[in-house]
Amino acid sequence: MYSLELLLTVGLAATIIGLAIGFVIAQRLAPSQTSQRQLETHLTEMQEQQENYQHEVSEHFVETADLLNQLTSSYRNVHNHLAKGAQQLAGDHVSDSLKTLADDSTSTNATNSELDLAADIMPPLDYAPKTAPNQTGMLNEEFGLDKEKRQEQLDVIIASEDRM
Repeated sequence: MYSLELLLTVGLAATIIGLAIGFVIAQRLAPSQTSQRQLETHLTEMQEQQENYQHEVSEHFVETADLLNQLTSSYRNVHNHLAKGAQQLAGDHVSDSLKTLADDSTSTNATNSELDLAADIMPPLDYAPKTAPNQTGMLNEEFGLDKEKRQEQLDVIIASEDRM
């Protein structure tokens, strides 16, 4: 048959060839260091872009708020100018509806009549009430049913169960 020396040589050669093939396959299937670095740099770039975008959005809204404050101030100035002109030109014929508006610093001090008027104005209720009709906040099975009708319904249910 075969000599022991030949069998050992073939076995050792097959092991070395198998290890080499396994190493090559592992290198091709495993993610390389360059692709991992590329992925990390891409992730870092995306995070920087996200931070820049958030910063731009914040700046945009701050500038929008400033512009709206300027617009409100301009409207107040125009209204005050028209109210003063109407009072000077029309005299006593001007109604109380053309009063000058206060500046921002004094606008928070509302008069009692303004507070009463604001209390009378309610937004539309386009949502469900927060409490149940029985005012306990708990659901009630008897809501909307007369006790007699409820008893009739229970009798019908019990009768139908007895038939089965």
